[in-house]
Amino acid sequence: MRFKRLKVKNIRSYSDLEIDFNDGVTVVSGVNGSGKSSLLEACFVGLFGHRGIPKDFVLADLVRKGCEEAVIHLEFEHRGQEYAVIQEFRNNPETGKASTTKSYLEIDGEVVVNQATQTYDSIRNLLRMDEEAYKNCVYIRQGDIDVLINARKKDRQRMIDDLLQIGRLEEYRERAKSARTGVGRHITETHARIKDQQEEIETIDATKPVARKNQLNTDLKQLQQEVANLETMRDRTSTRIEKDRQHIEQYTRTQKQIDELDRGISGLEKRKKEALTSLESKRKEGDRLHKSILEIENKIQELYDYFELDETTDVDNFTARTEKEERDAYEKISQIKNKQDLKLQERENSQKGLTETKQNLSALEEAIKKRSTQEKNRLKEIEEINLEYSVLEDEIGTLLENAQSMGFDRRKLDNLEELEDLLLNKQRHLHGKEKEVRTRLDQLSKTLTEHRNLLEKGACPTCGQDLQGSTIVNDTKEEELQKKELEEQLEKLIQDTQRTEEKIATLKEAGKIKKQVDEKRQKQLLINQKQENLTSYNEELKKQNQEDEKKKQELSERIGELEKDIKRAEDEIKEIQQTAKTATEHHKKMKENLESAKYLIKIRQDHTQMQSDHQHLKTGIADIQENVRFIDEQIAEKKRNKKQLENELGKENIEKLEKKLHEFQQAYQKIIGDIEEKNKQKTDLLKEIGQIETNLKRKKALQEKLKVFNNREKYLKAVRSDVENLEDMYMRLRADLRTRNIDALDRLLNEIFSFMYTNNAYSHIQLDTDYELTIYEKDGTPLEPKLLSGGERAIFNLVLRCAIYRLLSEGLAGGEYRNEMPPLIMDEPTVFLDRGHVHQLLKLIDLMRDMGVGQILIVSHDETLIDSADNVFEVQKDPTTNISSIIAQ
Repeated sequence: MRFKRLKVKNIRSYSDLEIDFNDGVTVVSGVNGSGKSSLLEACFVGLFGHRGIPKDFVLADLVRKGCEEAVIHLEFEHRGQEYAVIQEFRNNPETGKASTTKSYLEIDGEVVVNQATQTYDSIRNLLRMDEEAYKNCVYIRQGDIDVLINARKKDRQRMIDDLLQIGRLEEYRERAKSARTGVGRHITETHARIKDQQEEIETIDATKPVARKNQLNTDLKQLQQEVANLETMRDRTSTRIEKDRQHIEQYTRTQKQIDELDRGISGLEKRKKEALTSLESKRKEGDRLHKSILEIENKIQELYDYFELDETTDVDNFTARTEKEERDAYEKISQIKNKQDLKLQERENSQKGLTETKQNLSALEEAIKKRSTQEKNRLKEIEEINLEYSVLEDEIGTLLENAQSMGFDRRKLDNLEELEDLLLNKQRHLHGKEKEVRTRLDQLSKTLTEHRNLLEKGACPTCGQDLQGSTIVNDTKEEELQKKELEEQLEKLIQDTQRTEEKIATLKEAGKIKKQVDEKRQKQLLINQKQENLTSYNEELKKQNQEDEKKKQELSERIGELEKDIKRAEDEIKEIQQTAKTATEHHKKMKENLESAKYLIKIRQDHTQMQSDHQHLKTGIADIQENVRFIDEQIAEKKRNKKQLENELGKENIEKLEKKLHEFQQAYQKIIGDIEEKNKQKTDLLKEIGQIETNLKRKKALQEKLKVFNNREKYLKAVRSDVENLEDMYMRLRADLRTRNIDALDRLLNEIFSFMYTNNAYSHIQLDTDYELTIYEKDGTPLEPKLLSGGERAIFNLVLRCAIYRLLSEGLAGGEYRNEMPPLIMDEPTVFLDRGHVHQLLKLIDLMRDMGVGQILIVSHDETLIDSADNVFEVQKDPTTNISSIIAQ
């Protein structure tokens, strides 16, 4: 994974910022409080959303004060694909609460997820680590450097196992354990169900269902015979009741018939009156139709004369011919219209193509003009940077001449450090020698003063002996000679020291010149690279312009062709429009003829229909007259039938019939009651038999279920055994994988530790199976890491983090991370380090870079780190606006 670009808006002290990340070691420097760490925090929150906010902060703390919206846009490359994760936040300055409004992930410019949880899961799966694992391995936050050492034993195991992807095996083992518990619970439930089934079967057997069912079937047969006898009596009584009821109904029907005959006679007399009225109406309608028939015959004759037809002419054939002529004329108009539409479409397409071609030509000319301007600008830039290069070359020459005048050629400039070491050693030696000579000179001066005082007195103050001719006189002379020699030697040492200090000063001046020369040569390299890029870019512009000139010629030719096509199409459209006008006039004439012909057919049909209606009226009048005669006959018939029915009614005794009917109905109801009682007894028997049969079916079903539950119990026991084996497998696999990763991590730890602590008091580190760490001194004394000094503990933690990072990057933790690790990030790693430990940190960074870590991002104001970085950014904060900005160094 490789960070490419970070864009932030209203994040902490940044209003609007865009920064590009390059490979190698990148150091972000600046004074405290300028916003250095906020950049790393923006990368972290960009990846993991609000989950990347420190525990002591809230989301609103991330948004710049007074702003309502904030955005983090992080672009990175992973497995050859371009990714971009965008986090947008909204803040309410009044309430101090903020929330995530948008969170989405793009791959190669296409949005793949657009919801915060989905974006988080995608990043976590992509990195194969969550935000906690990221902080424990990749992102070494300021103040979090001791997390792994100070963590409790169980927490440290969990953190490192999660980083090495071993925690999943423990998760799978816990799942297997839960599954085993669940299967055990199902076995217990199944065993209880088996017991319940057996008890229910025993309960059913205790009622002796088969014997009871046989007895009930015998009782049922006897009861069914009794019901059959009662039903025979019921049917006989019902037949007699039905016969008497029919007799009574016949009497009632006869009386109704008499009443109906009265109503029928009245209705017939009414119908006769209505028929006579209708007869008069039809006679008037017949006269009207006869008059209309004469008028239509006159119109038909007029149309015959218009079309020059006679009565022998087939009007339908004539109309068909006229309709065909109208249709042919219409089809001709349609053909002409289609041809016109095609020409209009052809003209429109040509005009559209002409417009597009002119637009393309204009855009092409604009592009050529723009590239020409760019080419001139690039040539001007090349001239400017060539001038800048020449100025640098002159400045370098001047600096080298200055160095040469000071006695330093190029070779000596390259060996300034060695010369400085030699002069410093010489200076220290001269200082020591000078101090030694001064001490001897002081001692000699004291002795010489004492001897001179004695000689001035002339005799020894103790014994009174004369000192002339004694050894003191000779010693004094010798001491005076020694003093003179020491004074001369001291003067020479002072002169040598002064010359050495002058050389050291000159050496420092030469060092400044060397640094200036190196900086200017570096600028020259950058200028050469820029010149090559500009020249290459200009060549591309020339090549593109040449290609576009060819396209421009082709487009001009195409415009001429299209304009000719449009002119030709417009001429053809005019000819078609004239033809269409003639055809339209002809079609209009044919249409008028067709309408007249159709009207002729219609009035002929109307004439025929009227004649038919007139004939029907004549027939209707005759029918009405016949109907009146028929009604008179029906009236006479109904009066005769009425008289006959009245004679029949006088012979029947309706009261006697109704009394006999009532007696038989009472007897029928009693029989029905007896049958219902017997049927109720029969239903009770059938119900009991049905219950017994249900119990027998239930017993059979229980026996089937019992077999199923027994088989299920056997299956569940087999599954529990398999799950127990699976749980043991995960436990063994976790132990084996942890052992292998611990061995690899222990090897990497000691490899990096040995590199870092060469000629130190410590021999090696031991990592046990519980991730307990022990550091051993040279004499074999074990020491807990947390007992180290602050600087050593910080370096030790960095070694541990880098060893884990290297283990993951080399794929030793399962092969999932090889060449996929994010950039290694360190936030103020020198906080607790003295100068010696800072040099050890530099060695560690160089080691990680040599091991293939593509990007290392460091926030620090330490000059040593800044000088050794590949890329340096300086963060500055405007004191008037409190807005931070970044300058590439």
